[in-house]
Amino acid sequence: MRIRQLRQLAILGSLGTVAVATPLRAQSGSSAVHADERHQGPPLVATGVTLGAMRFSGGRTEHAMSVLLLVRPLSWLQLSTAPGYARTNLGTTSATGLTDIPFGAMALHSFQDVTWSPSLSGGLSSTISPGHSTAVLGLGQSAVEGSAGVGVSPTDELDLSLSGSHPLTANSGNGSLSLESASSFGRTTGSLGFSTEIGRADSAAVLSRSVAAGVAYSLSGPLTLTVDASHGLTSGAPVWTLSVGMGTAFAGVSPLGPNSALKRLKNALGAKAVSTSGYSKTASGASACKKAGTC
Repeated sequence: MRIRQLRQLAILGSLGTVAVATPLRAQSGSSAVHADERHQGPPLVATGVTLGAMRFSGGRTEHAMSVLLLVRPLSWLQLSTAPGYARTNLGTTSATGLTDIPFGAMALHSFQDVTWSPSLSGGLSSTISPGHSTAVLGLGQSAVEGSAGVGVSPTDELDLSLSGSHPLTANSGNGSLSLESASSFGRTTGSLGFSTEIGRADSAAVLSRSVAAGVAYSLSGPLTLTVDASHGLTSGAPVWTLSVGMGTAFAGVSPLGPNSALKRLKNALGAKAVSTSGYSKTASGASACKKAGTC
């Protein structure tokens, strides 16, 4: 078992090395056509590596590493996945293994010639769980959800967005609603976000709500360094999360893309890092203790 876990970690570590070393010349001719670095989007094939940690109200902590791969086959279409490896601890008990693997497809279109440059997005995402319902890491179940969002830019330095998601498969938890903003200060972009589950929780669970903040700094072209954190407003969300990432996939400003604080935390630590945890609809047995962070 330990040898297999070490192999998994070695594979992710190798992917991370490749991601950070992605040639910066890939941005030539493939990035968003803007002279201003604020609007510098990810190249056609972009990568990123993130290290993160979070703590639940029940005392459980989790440390994780993920590798984000982003592909833009069309200028308006983004395909992504972010496999990860994590270790969780509760008292003297610990577990390690692969985290849930998200796959996403998002269509994004901006109306640059319209006042406030509105943007529309829509997408489908699925989560493949390598574990089972009694496993400590991840949700222990696969899920599919649809999402949609709208964004505006009141000024050249400010972007605002409202987005929501809805489960498309049974036992996938509640939908969610997110409000996010991004403010540009030259090569530095700050993000703020609020996320909440919507709907009704099972009797043993509490709807998850959290706030998040993050900073992204453009090191060179699309290569970007990010630092993000969140705080749970209810016991259904982690008490705190923290992540540090670097890669070309985090370039750009739009909160509708993969570069808002909430999305970066979700890619780094999995769905349970933000409000779309899914535990509020599967709160019996093992899921109830995972929701509280007591297993």
